Amino acid sequence: MKYELAKYEIKKHKIINAAFKRIYEQGIEGTTMRSIAKEAKVNQALLHYHFGSKENLYLEVLHRLFGTEQKKRLAAFGEEWNLTPSQKLYLAIYVMVNLHLEAADPDFNRIIAREAGEGRGHLKKIIREYLVPLNDRFVDIIDEGVKSGDFETKNSHFVVLSIVTFVVIYESSRENFSGTPWEIELYGKNSKENVLNFMVEHTFKALRPGGKKLAIPNMPGWIIKEMDETIEKIKKENRLDA
Repeated sequence: MKYELAKYEIKKHKIINAAFKRIYEQGIEGTTMRSIAKEAKVNQALLHYHFGSKENLYLEVLHRLFGTEQKKRLAAFGEEWNLTPSQKLYLAIYVMVNLHLEAADPDFNRIIAREAGEGRGHLKKIIREYLVPLNDRFVDIIDEGVKSGDFETKNSHFVVLSIVTFVVIYESSRENFSGTPWEIELYGKNSKENVLNFMVEHTFKALRPGGKKLAIPNMPGWIIKEMDETIEKIKKENRLDA
């Protein structure tokens, strides 16, 4: 049974890879199920069997690019640990920065730009079903910190939006700054660590209660190690060229 399931997942992964390549090169309108089947070297009937339609297959590609299933797992990561709101927020930022900057497919932005330009509505569906619940997790952490006196803010939703927007814009702007002096400053050596440090310091300063010193928590090494191992697994699972 496990062997059959593994074969099924391999075939499905192969088809999604082929769909991604065709959609990346030709756009969804210029891609046919026949061309995807040819790229994947499988019978076209197999595509309909696994996905039903081109729209369903395209949505699967988008979910894979966003890594929705993997990130759902991470949203609940560490809930069994007795962490302070500050530690939870640090961990949430750590996950977002590391996962988005390292695990995202390099061609992600082109596919998303096409989707937004064509106005097909899939992004709204993903945002509603995936991004909003994930952002709510951030909001819950901040609200918990407000109640405990660790944080102070009048609108936790704006704080979360600033975190998410910065990370997304940072990565999507990489190509625009290519070949300019800003490329070295923003995307050069240790860029991931620089983004993480900036986001942590910026966020905790914004949430610091009046009159209190800036308090960025120390995270136990074993927690960071477990998180890094989980992110590494997700990076491998999320690769569309594997």
